[in-house]
Amino acid sequence: MIGLQLFAQQVVKPNYGLKSPETVEIIRVRITDSETFVDMNIQNRVSDGYFCIDENTYIESSGGVKLKLKKVSGLPLCPDSYKFKKVGEKVYFTLVFDNLPTGTAWFDIVEYCDDNCLLILGLNLDEEINNKINAAFSAMDRLDPEEAINI
Repeated sequence: MIGLQLFAQQVVKPNYGLKSPETVEIIRVRITDSETFVDMNIQNRVSDGYFCIDENTYIESSGGVKLKLKKVSGLPLCPDSYKFKKVGEKVYFTLVFDNLPTGTAWFDIVEYCDDNCLLILGLNLDEEINNKINAAFSAMDRLDPEEAINI
């Protein structure tokens, strides 16, 4: 028997307002009828670096609904921690929450912890807005601020 996971929505490289730590990257968000998956990676920049995810991590939808972390794969839950082998190493991980309410335009990821806490604010799920933001960034990369403003 083969298990098949159907995604009601998938957003690759969604834009966001603010993130911490600086080296965390959001690869994609996948939403099913029952769960929300956030695929990410984090890059180590220090000797003897470590990272973990606190069990009290949650997402808060644009409508104010808070969903507690159900599970994480690829990283341990604190107080256990992943010890990076070298500077520059990337670790890929997935956070799993219950499904977001229908029509959620954006959400925040909040980790309450003592040090190097994960925080992502304004993670955008609207494909049209993400495309416009990407086009504006592309225009700025081409040194065309007028085009970026007009997008």
